[in-house]
Amino acid sequence: MGIQMTKKQIVVIAAIGLALAAFNGTGCYYDSKEELGLLQVCDTAAVSFSLQIQPILAAECDVCHSTDAADLVGGGNNLDGYDNTWNFTEPGDAANSLFYQSVAWIPGSTFMPKSGSQLSACELALIRNWINQGALNN
Repeated sequence: MGIQMTKKQIVVIAAIGLALAAFNGTGCYYDSKEELGLLQVCDTAAVSFSLQIQPILAAECDVCHSTDAADLVGGGNNLDGYDNTWNFTEPGDAANSLFYQSVAWIPGSTFMPKSGSQLSACELALIRNWINQGALNN
């Protein structure tokens, strides 16, 4: 009195088992909000220092590179405000800008931020395009 299954039932059960094994518990795991698509589209067409770059600096750089902290922990590199940040850029040439090289983790540069993970792809694109657009004070 064993259980009798058709070939079709066996194939369906095998397919379900293989599908579950393929997911291996990782099918719904994401490392970041970007992977989930929860962030807004990254618009890099006309980048604004005050609206897009300054907030990145405030969130990711100020702890070490603000006016108060730069000489203590930031190697004297102050990124407070446009004028100070501009000193670490080559307007029109992100690839040769110390600021971009550091945050983009270009080999041979000092990787920043030191105490965290690399900036998001969107943040890097904003910084790169801001510099390539002339690093304007806008």
